[in-house]
Amino acid sequence: MGKYECRMAIGLEADDLMSIDQWARVKEGKLDTIICSRDKDLRITPGMHFGWPCGKQPQFGPRRVTEVGDLELKGGKKLVGTGLKFFYSQVLMGDGVDNIPGLPRMGPVKAYKALSECETEEDLYRTTASLYEGHYGPDWKAHMQEQCDLLWMVRELDEEGNPVRYVLWEDRLNEL
Repeated sequence: MGKYECRMAIGLEADDLMSIDQWARVKEGKLDTIICSRDKDLRITPGMHFGWPCGKQPQFGPRRVTEVGDLELKGGKKLVGTGLKFFYSQVLMGDGVDNIPGLPRMGPVKAYKALSECETEEDLYRTTASLYEGHYGPDWKAHMQEQCDLLWMVRELDEEGNPVRYVLWEDRLNEL
């Protein structure tokens, strides 16, 4: 810390701090930051991204990620993506690396088919919510919120400096 200009991420992971910084600039209409990381989870945050090649993993970008983002099914079985499309695909599939279960029997192909044609956050939410409700019944919302809490890259801190969790689309409408 004495040699480089850096900040400590207290109460957050460093990737959340990167997401917060980039989101603040994107909200100002500026694309003067770039997240350079191999972490695919950061690619849900809008703005510029770059991931260097590593072993069998190819280079990503440099590329601008939009809010809605995109999905691609590679080799017929691996789902890659950006933005909210990738976030919601993980809400459906889970993330084995991070021990996040998602929905049972929801693999990359099913998630891609469910979300690839969605064009707005509302479309993504409604499609995902419908699948959660179909599996969990009346308790679906609590299960979906838990997955969102585990997968969301923090974009903002509240007045006390605490991370702002992802608020389900429907709940944001009810707050208005």
